[in-house]
Amino acid sequence: MIKKITLGLLLGLGASALLLTMYFVLIDRWPWQHPLPWHYNLEGYQQAASLSRQSGKPILLLIERRRCRRCEMLEQNLLKDPHLESVVGDLILVRLDISANSATAQLTARYGRDLKLPVMFLETEPGEKAYPLHLNPELSHIWVPGQPGTQGNKMPLSVASLDLAIERTLQQIQPPTQTP
Repeated sequence: MIKKITLGLLLGLGASALLLTMYFVLIDRWPWQHPLPWHYNLEGYQQAASLSRQSGKPILLLIERRRCRRCEMLEQNLLKDPHLESVVGDLILVRLDISANSATAQLTARYGRDLKLPVMFLETEPGEKAYPLHLNPELSHIWVPGQPGTQGNKMPLSVASLDLAIERTLQQIQPPTQTP
């Protein structure tokens, strides 16, 4: 009787493990992988720049460092939010870890020397002007630019406020074309 129960439990666990494996293979993502298609460090930035030039999509750039308490806070409070994927789907995502290697650190220097990490930028032309997305030091708020002719305001940091900040920043960078 005990052998039958043990065998039943083992078969049940095996079937569960197989189903989970099939699920993760089908969605092409393991739970410990970051769900967003980030490009990493200098090599990733170079790939992203090429993709951006080909597709015309802007780059969302995140500059961070290993063992950075604020970077880990941003990861936990915003970047792991499952709704973020729908917000950044039309952007090419790049993460630059300044502690990864000297080439990446050198690349990040063009965005500023004494950055309070993490910082985020939008680039519509790779290697050209980068537009900052302003996070407050506590990572509790983000500055959202106003509509043309209006003043912006700070909003609690969330996927929705990041979406609005990206949208408004892109509107200021690339004003809509007017038809005659």
